[in-house]
Amino acid sequence: YQKAIFLKDNGDVEEAIKTFRNLSGYQDSDTQCVELQYDLATDYLTNGQYNDAKTIFESIFAYKDSANLVKECDYQKGCHYLENEQYLEAIEAFGVITDYLDAETRMASAYSLYYLEQGTLLYKEAKFYLAIEMLRKSSEIAASDLITQAENEIMFINNICGGYGLVEKVSWGQAHTIYPANTDSCTISFDFEEGLFVIKSHVYVDKHY
Repeated sequence: YQKAIFLKDNGDVEEAIKTFRNLSGYQDSDTQCVELQYDLATDYLTNGQYNDAKTIFESIFAYKDSANLVKECDYQKGCHYLENEQYLEAIEAFGVITDYLDAETRMASAYSLYYLEQGTLLYKEAKFYLAIEMLRKSSEIAASDLITQAENEIMFINNICGGYGLVEKVSWGQAHTIYPANTDSCTISFDFEEGLFVIKSHVYVDKHY
């Protein structure tokens, strides 16, 4: 018991907890142990060690406001992920505490930003239809702007191609017909210097009909 007190007084909290735990039932060892666990978990939470803090608070669930602090751990973790643009991780963290503070609102924000992020990536890959589908799930203003740009890109391609299919250069004796802007499996653009349509990896199109 005196060793545990010494460890506690000298800041070796984890070792003090272990020693008090081994003295369960002796004097106030149980009280000392739970108090130190609470203080250690609080320090972990402050330092961003959310999982470690949560584990301890769960083990002393009935002590003080530990039950509430279990939720606070997930909340702070979710906020951290959201700030660092780790949207799926944020959604997971907020998802288990939707009834806590504004967790549900923050989870919705994480979803919105995730859809914007994924839609932007699809747009950059010229997968305009898939991009629009993803962006429509986002409530961000930037998503609406990008949807308009994607729709304009589709219109531009359709106007150039006149809605007709394109015949790719013959390979292995077979011509491959491409239908631009009708599927995201086909990425097509127009090379103004060469005056030719380009399919995906700079493969030029012979003619269109």
